[in-house]
Amino acid sequence: MRKNYFQTLVYFLTIFTSQGLAFILWPITTQYLDQAAFGEYQLGLVVASFVAMMGSAWIRRLAFRLYYEAIERKETKKYFVSVVIFQALAISVLLFIAFLALTFIFKNLISWSVFVAVIFYVLIGDYYTLTINLNRAEEQSMAFAISEISSGLLRFGLAIAAFKLGFKTPQALLWAISVALFFPALFSTYSLTKKLSGPFGFGLSSLRDILRHGPAAIPAPLATWFEESSDRIVLERLTDKEMVGLYTANYGLADKIIGGLSQAVFMMSWPNILRAYTNKGAPAAKLAIRQSFRMYFWLTTGPMLFIVFYFPILASLLGESYQKAAYIMPVVVIATWLRDFRSYMNRQIEIQKRFWIMSVVTAIGATLNISLNLILIPRMGLMGAAISTLADFAVVTLIYFFLRDPQFFSMPYQDLLACFAFCAVAYGLPRILFQGLYLRAAGFVVIYALAVFVVFFGEKVFTRLERFWTKQTP
Repeated sequence: MRKNYFQTLVYFLTIFTSQGLAFILWPITTQYLDQAAFGEYQLGLVVASFVAMMGSAWIRRLAFRLYYEAIERKETKKYFVSVVIFQALAISVLLFIAFLALTFIFKNLISWSVFVAVIFYVLIGDYYTLTINLNRAEEQSMAFAISEISSGLLRFGLAIAAFKLGFKTPQALLWAISVALFFPALFSTYSLTKKLSGPFGFGLSSLRDILRHGPAAIPAPLATWFEESSDRIVLERLTDKEMVGLYTANYGLADKIIGGLSQAVFMMSWPNILRAYTNKGAPAAKLAIRQSFRMYFWLTTGPMLFIVFYFPILASLLGESYQKAAYIMPVVVIATWLRDFRSYMNRQIEIQKRFWIMSVVTAIGATLNISLNLILIPRMGLMGAAISTLADFAVVTLIYFFLRDPQFFSMPYQDLLACFAFCAVAYGLPRILFQGLYLRAAGFVVIYALAVFVVFFGEKVFTRLERFWTKQTP
């Protein structure tokens, strides 16, 4: 258990640092890029995410799940080489498809200079992501931390340097990201190879299970891409790139906070769940899933409601021209919280390799999202896109709740209720004591942070104090 807490702390501090740098860079980027340029940058990321989702996300998901079986076979070197080659081929095919789509279907969506930058970003970024994920599987939390923090620092520094040198374009920012990932990818590879076992080489036998489960797993990342990107595509088609920039700037600022926190929890919890299931079966996995829920609730519910209550403070970071879309923040941050919450509700499905269920459920959400975007964006603009995303994630969360398996599923409802109760106190008490918005916001942070500290460390602190006073008492 102590090891789990240490790894959680490492992952949390890592994500806090890397996402903190990304959070700081976000409003700086909106200061240097106008709304149209920022919109094209985001559309470039949409193209990149399509290639990643279809060409490598499903491979990485299966590769991570099946890596534990390669460990048992003691052939992780061959497994790693085979997955790298297979992923590179899949990405190359998808990049060609993206080229055709941009040529004949989505004309003028992004410029060709941006697309070239996207190619290198995808190739480097997806390889880097694969290596750090497998380092997590090998419990190389420090290697993961060094890779992520160094890439965050490089990305921040190179982006600022590009802006200062006058490269205020979407492609310049994409190139900065690509270079920032290159050297951490080398280090991550070096750290991973020290843990790999067996002979190097390529073998289809190492990919057998990935290829077997691939047809059932591929629709899920494709549907996820539509869930997370259809709003931007529809906005660009029905309005213009400036609207995409406005929407994404406000959406992304909220998402970086909740997404970063939830990512820190997931980095630790999913390997722990898989190890528990592999070593001790369903009962151990059930306990690990319950612990993951508990950490997710306490680390994300307060920040989510903080953004709902005090989003004008965050919006002020973006620059005056972007603040007119800040009203969507409360809606999108709740949607983001539900999106990451549902990832703990379907763990038993992925454990049992029933990927087709995840594909079907995600496709239902994506279909709802696209349909609502086409209906609501012409009528409600940016809020229509936000509501579409919220409806999608809410419906999918409910579906997973009804599909829960008692053999694995265990949610600590009392922790969720306690989180909301503490948030109510953290919101209400400062409103009684203080007048200014910033003082009330600071009061919320202090009260909720104190609650989280008491929940996770209060018993240990009390026990140690009790022992100390017992020794002092004659």
